Amino acid sequence: MPPKLYLHIGINKTGTSAIQRYLSSHRAELVRESVLYPVTGRAGEAHYGLSRALGFAHGKPPVNAPELEALRGALLEEMRASDAQSVILSSEDFVLRGDIARVREFLSAFDCRIVVYLRRHDHWWLSSYNQAVKMVANPPWEPGINAYLQFCRKRKSARASHRELLERWAEVFGVPAICVRPYEAAQNEGGVVADFLRTTGLAELAAGAAGSSERVNESLAGDVVHILDLVQRARISPRMRETLKIKLLAERVAAPAAAVDLMRPRLRRRLIEENRPDYEYIARTFLGREDGVLFREPEPRGDEAWEAPPLPDKVAVIGRILNLLDDAG
Repeated sequence: MPPKLYLHIGINKTGTSAIQRYLSSHRAELVRESVLYPVTGRAGEAHYGLSRALGFAHGKPPVNAPELEALRGALLEEMRASDAQSVILSSEDFVLRGDIARVREFLSAFDCRIVVYLRRHDHWWLSSYNQAVKMVANPPWEPGINAYLQFCRKRKSARASHRELLERWAEVFGVPAICVRPYEAAQNEGGVVADFLRTTGLAELAAGAAGSSERVNESLAGDVVHILDLVQRARISPRMRETLKIKLLAERVAAPAAAVDLMRPRLRRRLIEENRPDYEYIARTFLGREDGVLFREPEPRGDEAWEAPPLPDKVAVIGRILNLLDDAG
């Protein structure tokens, strides 16, 4: 019987970085459980080198056949040397469009399970926007989450449709091989890292990981989002932009503020309703839930009282940026 391999494909904004950090930093414990989190194909804490080699990367073709065969040989050799009985690979770039049949061929020596965490769309889009504000200089969308959402929808983001993603992978690996986990506190007992470990057959390690710190990519307070957005759009040098970003994010860590809801309840409700048929299909097809309920967290009605977060005073913003620059020396 071939060894089991769990391929964790994200999606992004579902605790993926926390899972990867745990797997990378607990390799010894995993090996004692006869599980290998390989160095082969890794770039940092995740297997971005592997996903890139297989063609799951923005604007980059897969490597040629001899290079891919060498990579597969290295993976098999690392497993043989470790005496592991199973393997875990992780890269959220596998949600990008690519040739999934090539992945199946590359992993033909294994009995594969595809592990994917899904997040309710209102939460996912808000988290994605926060991350975009942190990462994208000179953004091509207008300020604000509504403009960001419209921009991404026009581009038909590959990450936006949970059903389409699952069907692409199920077409190649089969529905039984797809392990769907809803990303919700109530459905991830002990946190997403513990849930992932249970999903991959590591219940004993899961007990020790329960409650571990998981927020590798923290949400931002409303004022920080606004100032970061201004910094990203400013006509300043990349070096100065990076300095200001680092200072702003360090400020947030030193004195965390309460997160502000940037999304209207009405928009939240609309995003949920747009995707509800897919949620029901996924729950029934991949989780065997006859009630068709994928996410169990209470939903917004859409008519709740809500106020847009107040924008920081312009003078205060300028003063804050000058102080940050002064602190940077």
